[in-house]
Amino acid sequence: MPKKLSIKKSAEKFCNRSDELLEFITAFQPSKNPHVYMLYDLAIIKLCASFENFVERVIVGGINNDTSVFANATGIKLPKHLSDEVCFYLVEGGRYFDFRDFGDLVGKMRNQYLGKEHFSVKALESKTSFKITINRLFALRNLAAHESDQSRRCAQKALGKSYKPMPGVWIAGPKRFDSLVAELKEIAETIAKNAPY
Repeated sequence: MPKKLSIKKSAEKFCNRSDELLEFITAFQPSKNPHVYMLYDLAIIKLCASFENFVERVIVGGINNDTSVFANATGIKLPKHLSDEVCFYLVEGGRYFDFRDFGDLVGKMRNQYLGKEHFSVKALESKTSFKITINRLFALRNLAAHESDQSRRCAQKALGKSYKPMPGVWIAGPKRFDSLVAELKEIAETIAKNAPY
């Protein structure tokens, strides 16, 4: 029988990586150097990539544990147990796993991969603040990566009155990066707490 991917270990890995990014940013505070904002942009992109990796591993672990929802959603008859590698392929489809925001992520988890009763879906939906945090993270990442008019509008919507034209400037605000990391770690820990494996 294929080995099960550990969602608990994936959450631990995400939390450790988040702490590393927090240490990285903290090393440059306080700084009068205007280039420090580029480091915040980099930190947002890296934090988002780490969170995406964590979420992908949650989905892979869920499919690895129970293929029935994915089989029903796709109409493909699957064996009860699949290897991690096969599950990664099912999620990535030969490309990569991505999502735009909280609604897109939860929609994919509920409808394509895990089902509405899966512990990770329930954990994500358990607090309104999780939605706000994930939407902020992706709005900041998109603004840092693309600097387009569309990404600015999305960031302004996600950040509200506290919006700044550059993500590094916004995230450099008092304890904002620390707070974002803490909120994302809370999401990972909530999912891990409910994970049976």
